Amino acid sequence: MSKDYDRFITNIGEISGEISRKPFTFSYDKFEVLRNESVVYNVKTPSRIRGSVEDRNLKINIVGNDVDKYLNKSLFFNTISYNIDNIRWSLEKPFEEEKLDSTLADYVAMFYLNGVLSKISFVIHKTGMQINFFSDKSSTLLKPLSELCIKARKAIQLYGKGNKKETIPLLLDVYRSVKRDPQQLKFVEDYENLGNCFLVMLDIELSDDVDILQMMVSVGYLCTSLAIEDNSENIKIYQTRLLLLRIGNIPFRYTVMEALNLTSKGLFSMSSNLAVLKARDAIYKMEMIDLENNPKLCYLEDFFKKRKDKLKEMVDDDFFIPERTLINVLISGTKNHQELLTYIENKVIVNGDIDF
Repeated sequence: MSKDYDRFITNIGEISGEISRKPFTFSYDKFEVLRNESVVYNVKTPSRIRGSVEDRNLKINIVGNDVDKYLNKSLFFNTISYNIDNIRWSLEKPFEEEKLDSTLADYVAMFYLNGVLSKISFVIHKTGMQINFFSDKSSTLLKPLSELCIKARKAIQLYGKGNKKETIPLLLDVYRSVKRDPQQLKFVEDYENLGNCFLVMLDIELSDDVDILQMMVSVGYLCTSLAIEDNSENIKIYQTRLLLLRIGNIPFRYTVMEALNLTSKGLFSMSSNLAVLKARDAIYKMEMIDLENNPKLCYLEDFFKKRKDKLKEMVDDDFFIPERTLINVLISGTKNHQELLTYIENKVIVNGDIDF
């Protein structure tokens, strides 16, 4: 082993007691592919791996297209173990179709350094493949800010000082840069300020074109949600996302409609009109879960307290159907956030599609 990873007391298949199951987001900087212990492919490209726990099982989604040839991007595991230097999830008694798929991993091992997830390895026995993903936080800290992030920070600083005149040219530069090359968002070092930039674009009404507004709120939501994954303790980022959902509510409904598959007919059909209302309600549920998870926001800002009270009043009045109860609304809000982020991230960062 090249690194001294954290150690665990061996517990195979929980034979020695139950192991805590936790969701995760892993931001990696590079990955390598080994066949029979020899490197056949390696690339430095940042992206993310997300793991969610559902019914005590682990579902993994790998963002990006670089690994497609070697590894399925959607994986399922049902058995957890502690090995000496990793937490391992495996698939016991796989389905017949899974036995035939040569890109489905037999197990995934997660390695930690001082409690921080630093490496994820997928192993496929039938092909002799091992795919390793690495995260190097020190290299990220030493990396200079891109021109895009420098302009975003400067725009936010100027806007905070009330200097709207000098803010607008910087905002236009940021907008045009992302419009020209959306896949550069994969390499962003400061998602928080970039998300704030798109919120300011909406706030000062930089455009009144609905397609441009939809792009602004969608990219703002994407950047802010990625910033939350990187620093979930920062309530200011949640504040930005909540304001994006409020200020950009109407244009954002069309992104939500596509992301959640709320309509399959033409934009001017009766079903589309219903889908717009469903998208509106989906956004309300996302607001609700963000407010519920950040009570300090409501304590510090009366605006958010009033908004939370209003949404709870709607729950009490059976506004949300079929959820009805608060706990079900919160579950739906969480699920909506997950599906929406996945959709926009794949559309914009993975496929380079910025047309909304």
